[in-house]
Amino acid sequence: MKLNLAADRIAETYLGCLSQTLGRERALDEIAALGKVMAASPELSEMLAGPGLSEAEKADLIDSLFAKRFSAEFVLFLKLAAARGRAAILPAIIDRILALGQRDTEAEAVLTSAYPVAPAEAEAVRSRLEKRIGRKLVLSCARDPSLIGGVKALVGRTQFDGSLRARLAGLRES
Repeated sequence: MKLNLAADRIAETYLGCLSQTLGRERALDEIAALGKVMAASPELSEMLAGPGLSEAEKADLIDSLFAKRFSAEFVLFLKLAAARGRAAILPAIIDRILALGQRDTEAEAVLTSAYPVAPAEAEAVRSRLEKRIGRKLVLSCARDPSLIGGVKALVGRTQFDGSLRARLAGLRES
């Protein structure tokens, strides 16, 4: 169960980040190509996940196999997966990314604030969120009087907290 959750989170992060830098289609094309390579070469998965190679050797292997065919961002994703011990779940991550890519390109989002949000402000937030996650959003607004100030946005399972409380907590931690 924990591995599925990790695969889900990594997949959502990958697709969100690389959709912004590469574009959604290219990010999906690259992950689909990786899926084919991994399916054709299970020993590659074992080498990246196993203890036989150091982190530097894994990075060199990834560079030698993927740097010429894939984007620098994608190669960095693979290196991070290997360095963080996630290479063993790469097949699950690939499957989840491809499933996310096949979903509708539109998502629902809820913008929560202490006070009513003006239509122009809601549109500006929707636009920024769309750029951040790489998908079109259908935005609805909600009120939560317990918020002192700022807003929260919920897109799927991802929460963006721009509330005053969160900002103050961030200042306390730094």
